[in-house]
Amino acid sequence: MKLKILSVFNPIFVSLAGMGAVISDATHKYIFSDTEYLKWLVVAVTVDLITGIAKVWAKDGHKAITSKGIRMTVIKFIQYGSFLIITHVLANVTVGVSKVMPFAFVKDWAYLLLLLVEIKSVYENIITIDNRLDFIKAIIERLNQVIKSKPNDKQ
Repeated sequence: MKLKILSVFNPIFVSLAGMGAVISDATHKYIFSDTEYLKWLVVAVTVDLITGIAKVWAKDGHKAITSKGIRMTVIKFIQYGSFLIITHVLANVTVGVSKVMPFAFVKDWAYLLLLLVEIKSVYENIITIDNRLDFIKAIIERLNQVIKSKPNDKQ
């Protein structure tokens, strides 16, 4: 009895597995293919979410933490996902057999932009939690001192 039921479903499973392989290949080729970058972006967004929650907790207490931040993170994933798919299409579009080159550079800039936005957001969250952690401010102040001292040295 078991063998009879399995033999009926066998073609269905083989067909579904084949369709899954085709969809996976098409997704990789046409939708988005840089999974290594995607891992880093997910890490950055997750750190942003965690530091955002910590920021609210530090400023207003644990009762002020709501689901709004998590909803905003979900919306961010949808926006970033759409942005990455469009970027992938622009960077990999072909006409005939030739890749359209004017858009090939777009991918690197787009990927970097998303990571920089997340890094800046994490930095802002950290500064709000404790202003003493503002290491950029100290670097900028030191650079200003060096710049201001240079003209005086030449006189």
